[in-house]
Amino acid sequence: MADLPEEGPFVGSRCAAGPGQSWGPVTIRSVHADGTCTVEFDTKDMVVMPYWYGVPPSELSFDDAGRWPAVFAELSPGGAAVGVDGFIAILRRLGYDAPEEAIHEFWGAGCSDALTVPTGEIKTFRADAMAVYALFLRLRQCAKSVADILHPPTAPPLVKQYWNQTRMGGRDPDELPRPVTLADAFAAMGVDAGREARKEAKAVREYEAKHGIVLPDTLRVFATRAGVGDAVKDCHPNNPLFSPLKDGWELHRGLRARQPVGDFGVTVVTEYQGAHEWVAVFDSGDADARVYLRAAADDDVYWALTAPSLPLFFWDLAQTGLGWYQDTKFQGGKPVATTDIGYVPK
Repeated sequence: MADLPEEGPFVGSRCAAGPGQSWGPVTIRSVHADGTCTVEFDTKDMVVMPYWYGVPPSELSFDDAGRWPAVFAELSPGGAAVGVDGFIAILRRLGYDAPEEAIHEFWGAGCSDALTVPTGEIKTFRADAMAVYALFLRLRQCAKSVADILHPPTAPPLVKQYWNQTRMGGRDPDELPRPVTLADAFAAMGVDAGREARKEAKAVREYEAKHGIVLPDTLRVFATRAGVGDAVKDCHPNNPLFSPLKDGWELHRGLRARQPVGDFGVTVVTEYQGAHEWVAVFDSGDADARVYLRAAADDDVYWALTAPSLPLFFWDLAQTGLGWYQDTKFQGGKPVATTDIGYVPK
């Protein structure tokens, strides 16, 4: 295989990306101080929205084509070329349950369009490693994503919600040089950490007494800072909504039966159309909360961990927003300074 061009997190670099677990070739358009990137897919879902914002390292794969032969050797012993029957066997191993007729149709279209195989040779064509790679790219998969199917990580990845192709949550703390603190979150959102809203502080005390619980320290402090609601809404282009406690917080109980790590939960953020909400989950007296994405799914409710700590969730939300403003210059953009882990507004 010829030497591949250098790839890396720099502007103009080529790589594979998978925001929303839909992988494909991209060009990196910007790299931000928090380690995330803005990317442009070669094949776009919507031409009017060419970029995806806040894509973290876990959803980027550099030198992906160079990783494919080793992955393919696991799928086809010795990396031997495969015909359509072998391709079907590979898909079945990876969990694809599409009808064989549909796979035959996909094989034919891929061989014709991506591999330029003459029509009369498609039925007998045998695809080598890189030809199969081209077919997998048409499936919106890549070497990294297939390797993760073959060897699942010990812990499920944090769920990332993209709305308007801009990420909301799901940042892996292992990608960062140090833990994110509540002070980091306040700084990124431009909130005065020392300014308490008295009505909110009173509402917290009454809420705890009413329900016989002790809210996590991070949630109590966050919810009682003056102006935090406006700060959350303004920190991200999707205008996430933070409901003040005095307006009423529904307390979710018995959540361990639904798999979240913690017995109680309160919704801290909703997106403006209300289809998704982010819930702080905790046990009474915890120092911090975990943040779960909660959404309707097939007459049930879907819960998925998106942040192992509340400060990380809000800091990350603000980082993605600040990066978006750097890229788009919307309404003139937002001036920023750089810290050891990301941006803060000037």
